Amino acid sequence: MTRRFWATFWRLARPYWSSSERWLGRGLFGLIVALNLAIVWVNVRLNGWNGDFFNALQDKKRDDFDRLIVEFAGWAFLYIVLAVYQQYFTQMLTMRWRRWLTEHHLAQWLADANHYRLSLADFGTDNPDQRLAEDFRS
Repeated sequence: MTRRFWATFWRLARPYWSSSERWLGRGLFGLIVALNLAIVWVNVRLNGWNGDFFNALQDKKRDDFDRLIVEFAGWAFLYIVLAVYQQYFTQMLTMRWRRWLTEHHLAQWLADANHYRLSLADFGTDNPDQRLAEDFRS
């Protein structure tokens, strides 16, 4: 990605990451990154398990096979827990960021009667509040 992309991204994202919610947002982001790394670690361990499992099948080692089935259940359970919490915290961060963005822009929209002045100005839009609502939704 280009330097211009990251500059634009940071210009748009910086107000949230420096707002009053910055510590909770940063904490959630750090937690999401940690959960993603944990999921990668589990995937690496499952890859090793896969090799051991098929070696046990090939060598017809019943004891190893039974142990590996139980081990897989543990890895699968851990993976599911990590994936569910990663999704939950991602959605929590998304909703908090969206709520903050809506409140922030709505405050700017309503400050100093901007909404009224924009409705009187001729910008080619006959319903600026609907345009704002559509922008917030997207």
